Amino acid sequence: MKELTIQLNKIDGAYYDFIVAVLNYTGKKKSRYDAVKSFMGDNPSASPSDILKFISMQDDFGEDAAYIQKAV
Repeated sequence: MKELTIQLNKIDGAYYDFIVAVLNYTGKKKSRYDAVKSFMGDNPSASPSDILKFISMQDDFGEDAAYIQKAV
């Protein structure tokens, strides 16, 4: 995660909430981490918006959404 954190901080236009959101998403599953790292490697000039769009298009993106959780 340290390597990803460094990479995220180097992105032009990166901001704290963006970095925290990406680290939070990728920290839950290795497959998420691998997918984001691969996307960033294939798209070295990707903006924070590009990366967030990529993440939001992943099949498992909704797993963490608060609205999916039902109150007991």
